Amino acid sequence: MLRLRWRLLVILTTALGAALRLVGLNRFPPGLHFDEAVYGLMALEIFHGKLPVFFSAYTGREPLYMYVMAGVFRLVGIGAVGIRLTSALIGLATVPLVYLVLRELTRNRRVALMAATITAFSYWHLTVSRNGYPNILIPPLECLAVLFLWRGYRDGRKGWLMLGGAFIGLVLYTYLAARLFPVTVALFFIYCLLVDRKRFFSRFGGLALAALAAVLVFAPLGAHFIRNPHDFWERADQVLAFRHTGGATMLQVYGDNILKTLGGFFIKGDPRWHYNLPGKPIFDPLMAVGFLVGVGVAVKNWRKPEYALLPIWTAGMCLPAILTVDLMPQGQRSFGITPAIFGLAALGLETLLVTAQRHLKPQGKRLAALALVALLAFEGVSTVRTYFGHWVRLPQTVQIFNTEYVQLAEEAATRLDAGETVVIQSLHYKHPTVIFVAPETLDAVWLYGGRSFVIPQRESNGVIYLRAADNPPAAPIAALEAELTETLAPLPDAFGGTAVSVARLKATAQAAEREVPAQAAFADEIEILDWELPETAPRDAPLQMLLHWRALRPVTEGRTLKLHLVDANGVLWSQGDAAGYLSEQWRAGDTIYELVEIALPPGIPAGEYEVQGVFGREGGGQLPVLRAGVPAGSALPMGKITLQAE
Repeated sequence: MLRLRWRLLVILTTALGAALRLVGLNRFPPGLHFDEAVYGLMALEIFHGKLPVFFSAYTGREPLYMYVMAGVFRLVGIGAVGIRLTSALIGLATVPLVYLVLRELTRNRRVALMAATITAFSYWHLTVSRNGYPNILIPPLECLAVLFLWRGYRDGRKGWLMLGGAFIGLVLYTYLAARLFPVTVALFFIYCLLVDRKRFFSRFGGLALAALAAVLVFAPLGAHFIRNPHDFWERADQVLAFRHTGGATMLQVYGDNILKTLGGFFIKGDPRWHYNLPGKPIFDPLMAVGFLVGVGVAVKNWRKPEYALLPIWTAGMCLPAILTVDLMPQGQRSFGITPAIFGLAALGLETLLVTAQRHLKPQGKRLAALALVALLAFEGVSTVRTYFGHWVRLPQTVQIFNTEYVQLAEEAATRLDAGETVVIQSLHYKHPTVIFVAPETLDAVWLYGGRSFVIPQRESNGVIYLRAADNPPAAPIAALEAELTETLAPLPDAFGGTAVSVARLKATAQAAEREVPAQAAFADEIEILDWELPETAPRDAPLQMLLHWRALRPVTEGRTLKLHLVDANGVLWSQGDAAGYLSEQWRAGDTIYELVEIALPPGIPAGEYEVQGVFGREGGGQLPVLRAGVPAGSALPMGKITLQAE
């Protein structure tokens, strides 16, 4: 009967966690973030039959989360809800798994239930559970690994140890930060070697089998990394501190990271809007007391592996954040600490409760227990108010989750269905949010960066320009748009502003562009129509030049159009790329205006320089300049400019 009561309490806790993670999932959070859409697009590859062991795109992504998501798509259909439902279900599964692992470690069902309840009600865990990011998958796999490893180590069961090792290998398929979990496990067993030597050596054969199981599960991904070392290092190279600093500076970075990571528990949490209410610490003050007491209890009992495991787990899985250079504290990289820190908080609350009840009369003991229940309930109520009543309604949250790109995608799909040519002006080329929400936008014309304007020559019912609010045009491009388009009603955001501006190309613009004569051509691929080059410019600021050109035919290979700045001796001082309209989109007759920026190197001498246009294949090989159909070298002289001293 007692066991049934505990099971019912675990079910109730899980049900409350489910309500927090599933209610309003189609609305909260709003929009669909760039990275969430990337994971959705990768899951679609699996959905359609591909079986990758690693995704090399977007600086590299481990695939397990996307495999789970593809399965969810099979159940509920393809969409943003399916992306976030994947995380919600994984986050929900973590709640009972935390109970199981803490029950095994502490042999105390109340501690285990409190840890599960803290997990269910944690604001941090709830936020990640409702977002579509793969770090949500680390904690449940860690729990399974620790659960089976501890059972096997405690009871001398090689089968449990092998199963735990298999989950160590599996967690490496989740997210970059998970690479430190095997290190964390190794640290724990090194500790066991030092303080629990007799049992460690008696379990050594099982531990070796666990390591073998981890290696075998990891082998397919490991083989991929051996064949493609760039995939292993690309993202790590971008964030690891020792790749960017050295010596005393690196030690200072690590020291600052440690302090800020510790501060994230109680003082100032993750500053990123899509992972947290910026600055909100992991623990509220009362729960922080429980955590600190739990740490003290674990340290006091440091010779007992079941107590030492939780702080070692916490320290080890903080390393993915501590070892990097980025805004601190890093919630997404240290998310693997959640089962351990919630277990420590529960251990501390249990210690406080037992201590209080030891000194209280029966009525006081009941009040102490009720106070503990009230504290946990307060945690849940506070999380609901903060998440649903505050964070999801803030303008910054709406913006960070790319809500405007969801609106843009839906409008673009409607316009394309009406037979119009749609030009999408986005911060990123083929923005994943737009592509995931409306796959037909792959047929749209794409510009990115706010420095270009295209007049496509396509048979359609008109040309519509959709510009996301986070991608405002540079001043010369804005002037062109005002001259060549008619402004239509914008798509509003939730706060009375503009999410997406909408414009229509004037009826006469296409015909007028066809009549613009060419100054020169590069092979039979593009024509240079005109350019605006100032006579003088300061030498301490980037040089800007407006270029007007026309595509003569489709090109399947990559092309580069560059502007070179050379001196009187022909020495190249700098160059700028005209890359706003990628060659894969060219159609015969399309014309484009591009504001090309040439960064000037510090200390460039004042004086006269020449700007030259150069057009070539990606990877090398220049195409010839033609004037009146006659070859005229490989560089197009575009005029002189004098750089003035400050």
